[in-house]
Amino acid sequence: MKYFVEFVKRNVLYIESIKDDAEAAQNSECGLHTEILRWIADGSLSGEDAVSCAKEALKTHDIIFERW
Repeated sequence: MKYFVEFVKRNVLYIESIKDDAEAAQNSECGLHTEILRWIADGSLSGEDAVSCAKEALKTHDIIFERW
């Protein structure tokens, strides 16, 4: 399950790195959040790992870029 958390962390860093391209950053943010929900829905991710992934993913909300 560590794979999931590391995947999310890498994606948060990626979103931070592309924040100057608001459209790309927003698309990546939405895609990341959707992917986590899919993992939870299909049973691949649960419990404390799901909580850890959600906490990491929510860090994208602290990245400043235009959202619409």
